[in-house]
Amino acid sequence: MSIRRRPGARSPMLFGGGLLLLALAVSIALPFAPANRLFSQETDPPASPAAETPGESDTSPPPETADSVQKAGAEVPDAVAPGLPPDRVINTDKQEAKSTFEKIDAGFAAAVAFTEKILFYRLGASQRPYIETFPEVFYIRDFGVTDDKVPFLPLNEPYFNRQTQETEAELTTDEIAALQARGRLIVKEFKAEGSSTVEVSPIRDGWVAGRDVQYVTIKTGKSQKYVGLKNAAGDTVYHLQLPLRERISENPEDQRTAAQVLAMAGRSELKLDNSEVSRLLLQVLGFDKAGKTSAELASQLRLPESVVLWQLGTLSQDKLVQESVKFGLAPGSPTGDDLAALPEADQKVFQALAEASPQTSVALAEQFKEKTHVTVERLLRLMNAKKLERVEVRWTLTESGQAAADRAGKDIAPAYRFSEQIGGAPVVVIWLAMGSLLFTLYLRGVNIWAFGHAIQVVMGKYDNPEEPGEVTHFQALSSALSATVGLGNISGVTIAMTLGGPGAFFWMLVSGLLGMTSKFVECTLGQKYRSVKEDGTVLGGPMQYLYEGLRGLGLGPLGLVLSILFAVMCVMASFGGGNMFQANQAASTALSVVQKGDRDQLSALNVEIEKVAEAKDFHRLGELQSQKTQLDQRMKAFAKSFNPVFGVMLAIAVGAVIIGGIKRIAAAASKVVPTMCLLYAGACMFIVLAHIAQVPNLIMLIFERAFSPTALGGGIVGVMVVGIQRAAFSNEAGVGSAAIAHSAAKTDEPVREGTVALLGPFIDTIIVCSMTALVILITGAWDNETWIVEQGLTGAALTTQAFETEISWFPYILGVAVVLFAYSTIISWSYYGERCWERLFGAGSILFYRFLYVGAVILGAIVNLGSVLDFSDMMILSMAFPNILGCLMLAPQVRRDLLDYWKRYRAGTFKTFK
Repeated sequence: MSIRRRPGARSPMLFGGGLLLLALAVSIALPFAPANRLFSQETDPPASPAAETPGESDTSPPPETADSVQKAGAEVPDAVAPGLPPDRVINTDKQEAKSTFEKIDAGFAAAVAFTEKILFYRLGASQRPYIETFPEVFYIRDFGVTDDKVPFLPLNEPYFNRQTQETEAELTTDEIAALQARGRLIVKEFKAEGSSTVEVSPIRDGWVAGRDVQYVTIKTGKSQKYVGLKNAAGDTVYHLQLPLRERISENPEDQRTAAQVLAMAGRSELKLDNSEVSRLLLQVLGFDKAGKTSAELASQLRLPESVVLWQLGTLSQDKLVQESVKFGLAPGSPTGDDLAALPEADQKVFQALAEASPQTSVALAEQFKEKTHVTVERLLRLMNAKKLERVEVRWTLTESGQAAADRAGKDIAPAYRFSEQIGGAPVVVIWLAMGSLLFTLYLRGVNIWAFGHAIQVVMGKYDNPEEPGEVTHFQALSSALSATVGLGNISGVTIAMTLGGPGAFFWMLVSGLLGMTSKFVECTLGQKYRSVKEDGTVLGGPMQYLYEGLRGLGLGPLGLVLSILFAVMCVMASFGGGNMFQANQAASTALSVVQKGDRDQLSALNVEIEKVAEAKDFHRLGELQSQKTQLDQRMKAFAKSFNPVFGVMLAIAVGAVIIGGIKRIAAAASKVVPTMCLLYAGACMFIVLAHIAQVPNLIMLIFERAFSPTALGGGIVGVMVVGIQRAAFSNEAGVGSAAIAHSAAKTDEPVREGTVALLGPFIDTIIVCSMTALVILITGAWDNETWIVEQGLTGAALTTQAFETEISWFPYILGVAVVLFAYSTIISWSYYGERCWERLFGAGSILFYRFLYVGAVILGAIVNLGSVLDFSDMMILSMAFPNILGCLMLAPQVRRDLLDYWKRYRAGTFKTFK
């Protein structure tokens, strides 16, 4: 049933254009909204703090720790960030100003986090405790030192800045250069004044115990994770989690008791949850109204005192805690001429303390009436210079702090203990999987018994050029496939198998098989409720059948809401995941192929630098580093000119096709899709045939691991979830996008086009993904710890490494394939987004959409907007919610039409043309 639109008729969905603009504005503005600080008076604390892993904080300045300073309006550094820094040193490097694109991307980060919590909320999950090691060591020297002969010394005792004087523990600038060359240091990136070149330096500015320092951070290894499991006695024992597939080590040497974990925390070997530290401090101070010293708090919480002092400073900025610190003169404090040489504020401090007994910072500030000059930070600096002594420090709660402590609960749990979800399945995966399973059962396995007929249709047996529509069945299928066959087939399978082992691929196959029915349902409905305009062009898809179909059931308002939601999400998805991400990946891959010689040279230099650095041949190391710097700068300069040129060329190619609408898109897709599939499958078959004897055993391995409880930390269910999730992301069955392309096919039989559509997941997941899976199994890439753990390869990079071990020239084939995959995806998603844009804003605005879309291609090739693209990708998955809901409600119509069509098909009433 095709719906013909009256000339000049306007859809009720046109007002949805305003909703689209509103949604875009809200999604960008919400992340910039000010958030209440932790435990402020206006908000309650979180019931269970997020298990955030504290890392190197590049924006955290030294904390002002006196409540009186804040009351007096003391100047606070611009970038105050109340997070927990790594133990010992607080970073104070000057931060580079963010570009406009970086600000936009940062703004979307919060929207991504919010959307991710909804889409990937795990139903049926349970909580499990874990701890993580903190594999970093700090070396410091005084701030402002310019003499390279002055060494860095290890910071052994965190807050009080006592350093070892052992000469063998020194770190010279030459040794720092050697460690940097070997990738053992955390470095900062910066631009020199007046230069656009990004430089790196291992020496950073920091603050510790009131003293400005220079410091370097050495990576002593990789962070290790220990998960808490109950033993037979009911005690929690922490077991080392292996780096691959979340498996748990059974070696007794890899287990830690509660006492051993406590000792690790005392040695500052564990990462800490900053929000949990704050909550614990409030609780402890709330129990003891007389207050406690930082040493007493550190002892009670079993934490390093440096951590306690940092968090107390943070809470004092929130006016939740207040301190009483008494300072007195140290032996040998300045007098006379030495005193006159000091800043006026310091002179007043010494004079006041010389005339009276030790005083608090508050008392000193009140005495001088210059509160902005007498701060705890200044007093701590003088104390560390051994000019003052800290006589007594006690911390108590303010009235608002006591209220926050009361809200924080009574349970005191270790701040080094995190909690994670295990088991269960993400909401979006369950929604997609259950939808496809229900459709398959309800339609009696149409994905199996209609498969042969689908082949006949796509080969043109029933192609009637006189029927309404714009493209043939084969062209419609090619257009839909061009949007799904791509990077997901290259990287998605590899990700699934590295996470869940070979068994995950079995569940990918099952999900792909069931997804064929979802495609059948949505594309049948797309044809059934499509609108054929006077000029012969077609408007169809979920934004059409959700409204028209549900209106026919008397649910017009619900249908309108669902159709607008789908259209808005589809437009957003078309610009990100369907456009800019593809352009960015294509440009990166093309650049990688063009610069292969330079990359090989860079790899050779890195190997030689590693050897020279280990031998401590500093003269030769400097020469090699200079060569590497020059090569790196040349490669970056080339990339700056290459990416815009590539982006413009790709945009021209895209514009030349999409200007002709679905007919030109389908014509291009019908040539590109078979070419890229044959090209990629040919390379895969070359490897498979070379190892054909291994194939039967590998197939058996897939089935064995699919039902093995030890294949993944989450057991059989975990393996199943990984496989289903990657398949859903790859073939997009249930998302509804393919229905837009298939609705343009020339036919008067909606069910016929539905059978063509079910071939999509079969080709995408069962054929193309199988090729990748066999190669990954043959090469052992799925279980190669060197590649995955040590080199950090994943997704497409790991796939490339696997292929390259068998075919040295495969990177060139992959480069061509990725560009073709990206190009075909971009042109197909342009049609999806354009149809939804027209449904929202009307046909008169299509040209404006195309202009924006082509411009986004160029932008995507030049700028990598990570959070923007992540948000767009999530919109693709979000499309499944309104789509599957509507399809479930309209499924009885699909079943009725299917039975009627199949009855006529078996009776031989359909006219054939080939």
